[in-house]
Amino acid sequence: MKTLIYSSHEYEKPFLQKAALGKQELVYSDQILDIHSANSTKGFNAISVFTSDNAMADVLKIVYANGIQFIALRSVGYNNVDLIFTLKNKIKMLNL
Repeated sequence: MKTLIYSSHEYEKPFLQKAALGKQELVYSDQILDIHSANSTKGFNAISVFTSDNAMADVLKIVYANGIQFIALRSVGYNNVDLIFTLKNKIKMLNL
């Protein structure tokens, strides 16, 4: 699985690499997820988002069309994610 990690921070990288167990390809980006960066998801299966990322319906339509099937949240809350869109389109979500 290939995962694009939006809004990545240096302090997260060792933890995320360890959690991937060498079974996932992680690509780090300091860009926030928004309508302008959503097309960066082409060629990925999953994205990981932080609190500043926009995973509302207008953005999720683009990432879903690009083949994203999983969203990993690196935050406690999920108010930046359109849960109805993820449910309707069977996008799986999890918290890291």
